[in-house]
Amino acid sequence: GNLTIKNNADDKDIKFYSDNGSGGLADYFRAKGDTGEAILYHYGSEKLATTSTGVDITGAFTATDGSTITTADNTTQLTLISTDADANAGPKLALYRNSSSPADNDLLGQIRFLGEDDAGAEVAYSEISAVALDVSDGTTDTELRFDIRHAGSVNRILTLTPTEVSINNGSFDSDFRVESNGNTHALFVDGGNEQIGLLPAGATVG
Repeated sequence: GNLTIKNNADDKDIKFYSDNGSGGLADYFRAKGDTGEAILYHYGSEKLATTSTGVDITGAFTATDGSTITTADNTTQLTLISTDADANAGPKLALYRNSSSPADNDLLGQIRFLGEDDAGAEVAYSEISAVALDVSDGTTDTELRFDIRHAGSVNRILTLTPTEVSINNGSFDSDFRVESNGNTHALFVDGGNEQIGLLPAGATVG
């Protein structure tokens, strides 16, 4: 049957105590009657608490499987905050491919921008990927790829390697244009006609 632990007094807590690791007692769980919070402790140190708006976690946490954060509006779903005041970078986001057998050309990580088409199918509209070209100690190399979708196909629009910057590496009919202060096509590569153009100051595209 059911085991019920109940406190009939108003605004009183239900508490679970156990050994604190040194022969004393410490909080392990507390249900607070005055606020409605449920709090988990580690040796008396608060680690997780329910609130009226969600869950507060104190300290690091590890998720060993896929996690999903869902919202019904356009609010920010994940915010990384660093309150450190020194000159070093922060906050930081790390994508770590912790492989036991790393090999050349391993895909290190990927950021995918997903959405649906008008038939309800999930589509990867854009992707940013990093590849370990060479994993040899002392000579490691990497490649960064930027892919976008055009007319139903994926176009590798930009590739960064240790030796080159490649634009339109997939050989699609895609133009390359550089604007100056006065010209929209100061430098222009016409992908479909395989031509390049340079416009002097004051000139326009005819």
